[in-house]
Amino acid sequence: HDEIQLVSFFVEKVEYSLPITIIQEVIRVVPWTKLPKAPPFVAGVINLRGRVTLLLTLRKMLHCKIPPKQQDRFIVVCRHKGLQVGFLVDAVATMYKVARQNIELNVDTRMGGAEDYVMGLIKAAGERLIGILSIDSLVEGVALS
Repeated sequence: HDEIQLVSFFVEKVEYSLPITIIQEVIRVVPWTKLPKAPPFVAGVINLRGRVTLLLTLRKMLHCKIPPKQQDRFIVVCRHKGLQVGFLVDAVATMYKVARQNIELNVDTRMGGAEDYVMGLIKAAGERLIGILSIDSLVEGVALS
């Protein structure tokens, strides 16, 4: 399989993406239950069709320096090793089909503090770089904190 499909979304005007294979659905934000003593990037949990889903604030995980101009409006719900995790994002952008050879995997500091969670970059139109987030490091980042 030489092509990978990615769904992209915005977190404070920066476009990121996740492989479509791990995305279960994208829903509008619903009220969530806060968890006491949770790290700052854990927004809380929601009950999504009977499954407890952990909600993570990507803005905080990706070290966005800009104070939020708007509320997160969507939840990108992903499956990861039997867990269901939701990522809060500002807006859902588009879908990309990218040839594997067009993904740059040696990510350095071009993502401004987010490189811990970015496993690759794709070049979009006009030389824009879009980070491909690593679900592994995002979820493990939560488990370790």
